Amino acid sequence: MRLRGRFMTCFALPNGLEAPRLGIAARAKMGNAVARNRAKRLSRELFRAHTPMTPLDVVFMPSREMVKAAWPDL
Repeated sequence: MRLRGRFMTCFALPNGLEAPRLGIAARAKMGNAVARNRAKRLSRELFRAHTPMTPLDVVFMPSREMVKAAWPDL
């Protein structure tokens, strides 16, 4: 399943395990290493705050807007 949003694209598939897992694909097009790492930190925190109850493999692909977005907007 793929969901596109303003700040990221999210892919999710059942993984057959007991816990959900997270992957983050921050591309070089996003900006420099500082911007990519900030996007990764925000993605991890979003996953921790909204962890799915079902065992899924979730992959986030953040966009440039995510780095400058306020936390409540995410």
